[in-house]
Amino acid sequence: MRLKEETEYEEEKREESMVVQKYSIGGGLPQPTKAVVVGYALTSKKKKSFLQPKLEGLARNKGILFVAIDPNRPLSEQGPFDIVLHKLSGKEWRQILEDYRKTHPEVTVLDPPDAIQHVYNRQFMLQDVADLNLSDAYGGVLFKVYIVGEAIKVVRRFSLPDVSKRELSTNAGVFRFPRVSCAAASADDADLDPGVAGYGKMPGYEHIFTDFLLGLVQSKHKKRVAKPVEEPV
Repeated sequence: MRLKEETEYEEEKREESMVVQKYSIGGGLPQPTKAVVVGYALTSKKKKSFLQPKLEGLARNKGILFVAIDPNRPLSEQGPFDIVLHKLSGKEWRQILEDYRKTHPEVTVLDPPDAIQHVYNRQFMLQDVADLNLSDAYGGVLFKVYIVGEAIKVVRRFSLPDVSKRELSTNAGVFRFPRVSCAAASADDADLDPGVAGYGKMPGYEHIFTDFLLGLVQSKHKKRVAKPVEEPV
C-alpha cells in the first residue's frame, strides 16, 4: 500500500512538472516556457474563501503557481513573481507595495494601492446609485455585478424585503429585518450560496480568474516585445 501511494505521488509530481514545462507565457510566441508565479498576501478569511482546491488545481493545469508571501520578510527578497495578489491594508503595507512597484515594474500588482482607496470609501462608491433617486420597491432582490478584466458576470442575491407604507406607519423607530444575507436556508432560490465569502461569491470564478491572470502576463509580455530597442549612435 505504501509503495502504491509513493508511486502515485511521484506520478502526480511528474504530471505537474510536465504542465509547467508545456505552458508558454508568450501565447504562441517563441519564448522559453515557464510557470506564471502569483505571490499572494491575503487575510486568513480571504485565503480560506479564495484559494479553494478547485482553483489551485485548475491554475496548476494552466501553468499558474500560487506562492504565499511572508509579510515578515522584505517583499523584494521573495519571488520572483509575475503577479502580486494582495488583500491586506494599512499604511505600512501600502508603502511596501509602492516601493516594490518602483523597483519591479515588470510585476503586476493586484490591485494597485491607489485604486483600492476608492473601494474602501463605500459612500463614494454608492454616490452614483444615490443620484439615480430610485424610490420604487425592488422586490427584495438585488443584482451584483462582478467585473474581472474583460469578463462581466451578474448574479442575483436576496436583499431586504419590501416594506409597505402601512408597515412603516405601525412601526416606530428601528424596523427589524431578518438577516437573509447570511441565512443560506432562506435563500434556496438564489444563484449562489450567501454563506460563501470573498472572491468565492462569484460563480465559476476559477476559470474567469485564471484566464484573467494569464491575460495579464501575456499582455505585459507583448508590450515588452513590442517596445522598440534604442540603437547606440
